[in-house]
Amino acid sequence: MAAKGMEKYGHWLFLLGVALAVVLGFAMPDKSWAMGLLALLGLIVGLVNITATEVKDFLIAAIALIVAAGSFALLPVVGTYIINIMKYLLAMVAPAATIVALVQIWKLAKSK
Repeated sequence: MAAKGMEKYGHWLFLLGVALAVVLGFAMPDKSWAMGLLALLGLIVGLVNITATEVKDFLIAAIALIVAAGSFALLPVVGTYIINIMKYLLAMVAPAATIVALVQIWKLAKSK
């Protein structure tokens, strides 16, 4: 899945996405262009950064993040900011998880 030599770029793109999610979550909540940019970063990260040995751990972590994201609404005051950050993070992680899951399903179907 991850191309040789591309992992370090994927790593930096992932960190850039997380940093953007935090900054945008505080400064500009709910901007569709930012969601699109993070989704594009997520697609790239899913293609170049997740190795075959990391697939299961990545997908479990993505599911945990998606499930836990809504629970921050229960926190007064800071919950709004955390929800905004989580929306941006999910805009990046969900496409990455989709790519990783589809590639894994393809490999499983191909091996049978």
